[in-house]
Formats: sequence, C-alpha cells, structure tokens
Amino acid sequence: MSKGATTCLLEAIQSLRMFVGREITWQDGSDRLPGLLLETIPGFAPIEWLAWRIDASVWAGESPFDLCVVLSDLSDNLKRYRKMQTHCVRELIADAPVVVYSAGSSVSELLSLRHKNDPPVYIAEGRPGNEGVSLAQHLFRRGVTVSILTDTGVLSKIDDDTILLLGSDRISRTSFFHKVGTIPVVEAAHRTGATVLAMADPLKRNPPEPWAKNQLRLFRRPFPGNSGLQLEGQLLEEVPWLEPVIQIYMGDSVFHPNDDTQWDNTGKSAMQLLGWPVE
Repeated sequence: MSKGATTCLLEAIQSLRMFVGREITWQDGSDRLPGLLLETIPGFAPIEWLAWRIDASVWAGESPFDLCVVLSDLSDNLKRYRKMQTHCVRELIADAPVVVYSAGSSVSELLSLRHKNDPPVYIAEGRPGNEGVSLAQHLFRRGVTVSILTDTGVLSKIDDDTILLLGSDRISRTSFFHKVGTIPVVEAAHRTGATVLAMADPLKRNPPEPWAKNQLRLFRRPFPGNSGLQLEGQLLEEVPWLEPVIQIYMGDSVFHPNDDTQWDNTGKSAMQLLGWPVE
C-alpha cells in the first residue's frame, strides 16, 4: 500500500530514535541530519517540520535523550489524531459509495472498518506504483466490497451520491498537495456535487520558514522487467482548495485553511506536537 506523509514521518521518527538513542551527546555530522531528511523525502510538510525540530535541537544543544522523549510523544499524539479522525470520518462515509484516488495508511485503516454489506468502494489502481491495487487487495481480504478502476476510470464513478476520499501531504492557505492527477478528479466532484473529504493532521500545515520549501516529491525507479528503462516524474501536485466542496478533516473536526484563527491554531498545535509550549 502507498505510504502517506504521516507514515513516512513515523518511520523517520523510528529511525531517528534508534540513531539518537545510542548517543549521549550529538556526534560530528549531526547538523547534516535535517538536510539529509529533506533530501530523502522532499515535498512532505511533516518531514519538514521534523527536520526543522531536529535542526533547532542540535543548534540549542538539546540532548539526544530529550529529543527521543519528544519524538515518542509526537508518535503517540499523531496516532491519537488518526484514531479521532477515523472515528469521525467513518460516520460520514458509512452510507455512501466511496471513490479513492491514491491514499495512504490512514485511509486504509478507515476503509478496513467497512462491512461487506456497506456501499462499495472504488479505488484507482494507482499508476505507476499500483498502490491502489495493493489497497484494494488488502480491503478485499478483509471482506470489504471493493472494485479496482483505472486512474482515469474513477471519473465515471463520481456523482452526487459518492464521496471522494483523499489523503494529503501538505496544506497551504489556498490548496493542498496530493498525487498527480487529483485535480481533474476533484473538478469532476465539483461539477457533479460529490463530497470531497481529505484527511490531514496538524503537521501537514505548511511549516514556517526556513523549512517551507516548494519542491515536490519526485520519483525515479527502474521499470519492472527492464532494468535499462526508467520511470521518472513528479508524484505530487497542488490542488486548489474549493470551499465547501473540499472538507479537510483534522482530528475530529473540519479544518478551514482560509480561517485565520484555525490556521494560526493549527500552527500552534504543530509546535506543541514538536515539544514547544505555545501561548
């Protein structure tokens, strides 16, 4: 299945905890950790928040042990956000057909709770990585009524009775970032009156400077069966945020990026998740 931004963040935290857990003090080269993290998974706002936090930790002389405590709390809180989100969105989609165009583990956990007699789930196959096929197979094994469609074929299943379910990798004041191809799918939902639900957490809010970067996640991998042929391209695109068509769920409530208070409060929540008290 596809690894979303939060899953990548949790894996990065696990690796960093193993790294810093063996060190009483920062070792030479630790100041390169934030940059290496960003080079590994560019385009994901949660990773940029984490890189920013590590950079501050090294600069301020915070002990690796104290950072480990922060990372443990961060993992626990993100998982708590996901549980609240799953409970909330589950109620919203219970009686409607669901169309999925690329999604990570949060959507997988949510759809795994559906029953055999619930309305069907339609999933784009997820070219070029076929992550949608993996998600569909996972749900099928759990008894969920699910069908696989071509990436463009999902447009035929979007109408005013369906819910388009998406993940998100970063949120700005006017847009969110998701897999390339999301824009025409969202536009189809807009035309037909379908509801669009995007799942997020506070760390998907654009991080502050200097870690707020514009590059998107790129991919380059060998094409199956031919080691000399490369798949290459861009994985994420910026999707305009259309109110009230697109509803972004953060925890157990709808988040409105263009609401100044909510935008500021989400930034404070992100800071608190990273271990800094904010008034």
